[in-house]
Amino acid sequence: MALTVSQAFDIFLSNLEITDYQEEKAIARHTPLRLVIEKRFTLSEHFLTGSYKKKTMVRPMKDNDIGLFVVLDAGYANNYFYTQGNGLGHAHFKVSRFVAFNPLATICH
Repeated sequence: MALTVSQAFDIFLSNLEITDYQEEKAIARHTPLRLVIEKRFTLSEHFLTGSYKKKTMVRPMKDNDIGLFVVLDAGYANNYFYTQGNGLGHAHFKVSRFVAFNPLATICH
């Protein structure tokens, strides 16, 4: 039996959307990482970004590629990074290194 355009599109879309299992897996990975970062750094805010946040991520989910934007608290960044004379470049290095060597950060690779 022939499909309508609407039916065919629904099938096409269902083949692209991430599954409930993939959604649960993504949440299970980004939530603990966010908690660890919150404990390690004084943050102004942090939030998810990109296609995962916008609900436009498509399958296959390559390595659960989920964008996490972290904003350091200005006072913390100033006291911790600028007093050492290294500035924002050093702040980026320290946060990136922390995430790279954290076992929970597998979603960032």
